[in-house]
Amino acid sequence: YWRALEGATSADYTVFTHLLAADGHLVAQHDGPPAGGTRPTPGWLPGEIITDHHEMTFREPYVGPATIEVGLYDSATLERVVAATGDTSVILPSSLNVEGQ
Repeated sequence: YWRALEGATSADYTVFTHLLAADGHLVAQHDGPPAGGTRPTPGWLPGEIITDHHEMTFREPYVGPATIEVGLYDSATLERVVAATGDTSVILPSSLNVEGQ
């Protein structure tokens, strides 16, 4: 999910979702609008929580430990949004194990 922290933005951001192998290389991903296009970022309200689901496509066969990285970017410029922490992405605090595709 996403939480809108500040006032409205006019930028229509795209979400990136990356599945990273233990060594950090990208094995699966999905880029798309928040909430499947039903909640574009210009309509987010301060404090609102937006539920967002993404199905990733594997770039290569992979089995093993992995983490998920997410973030937002401007699809016109490909510039990533900088979070309040100063980072341009977040590694989710849970790990998972890919067992097969």
